Amino acid sequence: MAATDPKKGKAKSLEYIEAGVLKLLKDAEDRGLGTAVQSLNHVSEDGSMSPTRIVIEAATPDDDS
Repeated sequence: MAATDPKKGKAKSLEYIEAGVLKLLKDAEDRGLGTAVQSLNHVSEDGSMSPTRIVIEAATPDDDS
């Protein structure tokens, strides 16, 4: 019986790992376990949930012409 070299077997198996295979594994894991949710901080600078005030002002033309 011939002895198999573990390094050759490992290198051979790495040939099959491609970006598509990794994405398939990640998508399957996310579907089965649920995808992590990113938390967002919606609190304004003063600690309240109210939005900041936005002021729109018209620009004056320059008199440099």
